[in-house]
Amino acid sequence: MLRPRSHRLEDLSRNRLHEAFNGVGWTVEDLRKDYGEDLLVRIFEQGIATPLAFFVQAKATDRIEECTSTDGTSILLRVNKRHIRHWEQFWEPVILTVWDSKADRTYWECIQTYTSTAEGKTALAGERKTVRIGIPRGNVLDALGLRRIFSRTKSRFKRFEQEHEGTLALVTTLERELGLKIEYNPQREILSVARPGEAPIYTVFGKLAEKAREIAGALNCTLEESLNRAVSEVRLLCEAMSPEERHQFIDSVRAMLEAEEHGEDPEDLLPCVPKGDTEKPL
Repeated sequence: MLRPRSHRLEDLSRNRLHEAFNGVGWTVEDLRKDYGEDLLVRIFEQGIATPLAFFVQAKATDRIEECTSTDGTSILLRVNKRHIRHWEQFWEPVILTVWDSKADRTYWECIQTYTSTAEGKTALAGERKTVRIGIPRGNVLDALGLRRIFSRTKSRFKRFEQEHEGTLALVTTLERELGLKIEYNPQREILSVARPGEAPIYTVFGKLAEKAREIAGALNCTLEESLNRAVSEVRLLCEAMSPEERHQFIDSVRAMLEAEEHGEDPEDLLPCVPKGDTEKPL
């Protein structure tokens, strides 16, 4: 397990990462520390931007021997399980790195690769709040390591594109064969299905489902009842607004959801919400 990093070690670790990624023509963006990810790396090929990108969570140590496995094959790091669950939902790979300051060497592993292994699945199913991830000593951030990260990022994007295309094909088929109207928004974690002339049935998943269950518990009703009530209240609220207020309200809600996702305080955005009737609680 790593000791708390000094600011100097942390800065040097990031500098090494910048040097490695910039050296192959990729761009590196430092992220706010409360996001949970340290860097966002965008991949370029022969100076041309690609849609490929990945996040980096950077660690550093000056005592690598203290976190090396007994057989010497991996570096063991304790990571909060909540963070891993969060990263599992990312389209982009999340690369966990650790810089050995004495050897001036960086090791890496892809979080999503780890969680797909039997070891990773077993660890996540346990009751501990943290998970011990083993970074193979063979995963060095050198020329070969960079090519491997590129390959994993490309494969992951391709797989998600195929899954997205398959989902759209399924939705289109169901709408055509069953006469349904289906709206599926994976980013907002909501699915609505409606028969002709009937009100839509809403289903939520992911983090939104967790919050919906909390609301249902507070209201002492079922999940479906809480969703229908929320939709009805929001619809009435929007109907009372002017078109300009409605667009502003929707943009504000979207901004607050994105702020919460990135660890910001959604209440900081409340002054952006239209005044008047929109201040009434749902």
